[in-house]
Amino acid sequence: MNDTKISEIGTTEIPYTKASLEPAEPHLAATTMQKVNLEGLPAELKKKILQSAPNISALQNLARSSPLYYKIYLDKRKVIIPPVLLRDIGEEGLPDALAVYKTSQVEFDKSEGGKDRVRSFLSKFRAERDSSSHSTCDSLDIHALESLLDLQSIVARVASEFCDDTLSVHPVMGKRTQSLKDPSSNEKRRIYRALYRFEMFRVLFTESYGEGTPTDSRHLFHEADQSFLFFTLFETWEVEELACVRDWIIKHYSEAIQENSSGLSRLHPKKTFTDG
Repeated sequence: MNDTKISEIGTTEIPYTKASLEPAEPHLAATTMQKVNLEGLPAELKKKILQSAPNISALQNLARSSPLYYKIYLDKRKVIIPPVLLRDIGEEGLPDALAVYKTSQVEFDKSEGGKDRVRSFLSKFRAERDSSSHSTCDSLDIHALESLLDLQSIVARVASEFCDDTLSVHPVMGKRTQSLKDPSSNEKRRIYRALYRFEMFRVLFTESYGEGTPTDSRHLFHEADQSFLFFTLFETWEVEELACVRDWIIKHYSEAIQENSSGLSRLHPKKTFTDG
């Protein structure tokens, strides 16, 4: 008798038997079930995988996971790093990151020429940030790309510390509570931008000019000029972000310095590290 039967609603039912579950060609099942070996992928696919890393930390971990992937990374850094950097920092934050990198390439001395260079630098930064064309890393040389990569690695770690400290404190009660959920990518990028802008301000306006230089002589501009030249570049809420980052940095690193004041004093006997 045929095993096929008609159900009550008229549909044909074929019973599942051992024979019906077995593939016609057993070797095809073995091929399908075989695990993909990432090490054995073609070089072009390895490069694509590295390019698809969601952030710099993931790219670094992936490149270090295998000698073969590390070799691809070394050979193709020029095309691997730009898309990952842009994905991590964000298109809106890239001008700020590029500006911080560029500050390391310009000499801002205390002469009138140094002041002119600061004004010119900020004018170009404003134009690049407000430009309708999208910022990219594609035209940068490998030295600039790797410098930006290292810089973003540091900024991401500092941003993580900032989130751990600030998100674990209740905004009303002021007491430390269980940390909230991780910030979104957009929230992280806003913190990145604030940190980059803080560093840009530090280099342009408060950079130290040697241990013997009096503290009040280490500023190129008076506070009113700093406000006019720098803070007017940003919206009020962006300046508030800068203020939050500044307050946290002062508190966080002052505590770290005081905790290690004895060791620092041995390294720098002429300095004091206990007055914050």
